[in-house]
Amino acid sequence: MNTKNKLFLPCIVTAIATLFMLLCVVLPMLVIADDDARDMLEEYDKEEYASMSILSFSQLYAEEEEDDGAICLILTAVLAAFSLFALVWALTKHPIGTIIFDILASGVFVLFCAFFTEGRAISDGIYKWSIAYYLYIICAVVAFASSIWMLVCKIKAKKNRTQE
Repeated sequence: MNTKNKLFLPCIVTAIATLFMLLCVVLPMLVIADDDARDMLEEYDKEEYASMSILSFSQLYAEEEEDDGAICLILTAVLAAFSLFALVWALTKHPIGTIIFDILASGVFVLFCAFFTEGRAISDGIYKWSIAYYLYIICAVVAFASSIWMLVCKIKAKKNRTQE
């Protein structure tokens, strides 16, 4: 079996995981925690805030808070950029670059989650975590593990070539 065939599966798994990391920027990150909070939103005619993605939260926060809102928008852009770079490295079959940008993107994601909890969106019980939160964590772990798998396949292939 040649090197390209051995790298195909870990490359595809890594690429899919990093693609979903990128998509988590627009998937729902927060949803209304209970019916009382939902009724409050309906009362103020703000039903569009019942489910918010990272991007929509950043845009809303930027409108409300100038300084912190700018930080939130920058974190969103950096998260998307690092996830995109991880995807590019995965597609080019470079596991070390993928691992580096996966770790960087995960660090920014943790900062972003701290932003949610510091702003009391989660701690006050108004919102709870949604699909993007859990999906991002799973995909970051899968991308990291499959990148290591790809690295091991590359090392084995290189070792086999030198022995021949």
